[in-house]
Amino acid sequence: MKHSTGTCTHSSTCAKLFVITIFLLSTVAFSISPVEGEGSKLLRMLEARIMLNSTVLVRISSTPGFYQWQYFKNSFYDANKSYWHSYVVDRIAEAFGLSDYRVLRAEEDETSYAFVVELTFQLNGSGRYVEQNGTLTILDSFKPNGEYFSSIKIESERNIYDCSPRNRVLPRIWYSTQKIEWRNTDYSDAPREYRICFKIPLRIVSNLPSDVTWRIYLNSKLVASTSGNVSLIYVDEADEVSVERVVKGQEGVRYFCGFPSLPAALEANRTLSFNYTKEYRVSLNSTIRVETVIVNSYGHSIPYEFWVTENTSLTVSVIPIMIEGSFTNHVFDGWVDNDGTRLGVNFTVTRPMMLTAVWREELNLTNTTIVVSALIFAFLIPELRKRVSVEVVWKKPGYQAQEEWGE
Repeated sequence: MKHSTGTCTHSSTCAKLFVITIFLLSTVAFSISPVEGEGSKLLRMLEARIMLNSTVLVRISSTPGFYQWQYFKNSFYDANKSYWHSYVVDRIAEAFGLSDYRVLRAEEDETSYAFVVELTFQLNGSGRYVEQNGTLTILDSFKPNGEYFSSIKIESERNIYDCSPRNRVLPRIWYSTQKIEWRNTDYSDAPREYRICFKIPLRIVSNLPSDVTWRIYLNSKLVASTSGNVSLIYVDEADEVSVERVVKGQEGVRYFCGFPSLPAALEANRTLSFNYTKEYRVSLNSTIRVETVIVNSYGHSIPYEFWVTENTSLTVSVIPIMIEGSFTNHVFDGWVDNDGTRLGVNFTVTRPMMLTAVWREELNLTNTTIVVSALIFAFLIPELRKRVSVEVVWKKPGYQAQEEWGE
C-alpha cells in the first residue's frame, strides 16, 4: 500500500515537472518567436566601422545566450534564414536612411551564438548623414516593434564624438575618440535616436537680446543665422569662428563686439563666448553756424554723428561759445534733445540722442555803447552849432557900437 502510494506520489511529481517543463519551453518559444507581433524580444547589437574614405561597414547580430540561441536556431533560424537576413538588412537600411548599399555577409556566427548581417555603404549615400555638420544619425528601427538595440558600438578611423540627443545637457567637454558605445539595459532606457559627430560640437554664446538676429561664420563662411544668445555649430580644431562686429538693433541702437573672431581651439567646455556692448547713436547740430564741436576734448566738424557705449559720460561744447552780433550776442547754453529735454554740457548717454545746440541772447555792450555814444554826439553837435551862432550875432552889434563911439 505504501509502495503504491509512493508510486502515485512519484508519478504525480513527474506529471507536475512535465507540465512545468512544457510551460517553460512554451514561454521560451513565445519570447523568441520570429513572427512579428508575437512579442519577439531578441536582443540586437549594432556595430559599425567608419573608414577614412567615408565607407561604413555595418553589422547587426542577435545576442541571446547559448541555450536561447540553440533553441532559436533549431526551431526557427534554420527553417528560414533568408527571412532573418533580409529582415535585418531592411532594418539597417532604415536605421541609416540608405539609398545604396552592398551586402557583405549574411550567416550565423556560432562563436557569438547569433546570426550576423553585414553590409557596406558610403556616407554620402546615407540620408541620415548631414555632411555640413559632419553628423551621422542612427534610428533604432527595432524599438517601435517592441525590440531594441542592446548595444551600439561605433569604431572609426577618424575622430568622432558622442552627440546623441539623449540626456545631453550643454555645456560639456566633448572628447575626441575613435570608439563610441551605447549600452541599453531595457526597452524604456533605449533611445529612439543615436547621433555621431565627425566634427566638434561647439556651443556659441553671445550676450545679445533674444529678439536680435546675429550671424556666425566658420573660416569666413556663413554657417548660422540665429536669434537668441546660443547656437550650436560643428568645427575642427584648426577652424576659426567669427561673428559680426556690429549687429543692428532698433533705430539708433546697435551692438558692438570688440573681439569678433576666435580660434575654435580656445574653447572652454566646448563653448565660445562673444560679448557685445550696447551703443547709442548721438547726433549734434546747431541752428547757428559754429566752427567746431568738442566731444570729450576732441574737436569735430558740426553737424557730427557718432556711436557711444551705453551709460558713457560726455562733455560736449562748441567753439566759439559766443557768436557776436551787432546789438545781440548768442552765447552757447547747452543742448536740447528732439523730445525737448534740456541738457547741459555734461550728461550721460542712456538712449539715442539727436541734440541741437541751445543759444541764449545777450546785449552786445561794446557795440551798444558805441552806437549810443554816436547818437548822443550826433544830437549834441547841432545844439553846439546853435549856441555858437547866437553868441556871434550878439557880439557883432556891441563891437560895432564900440567902434562907433570910439570914433
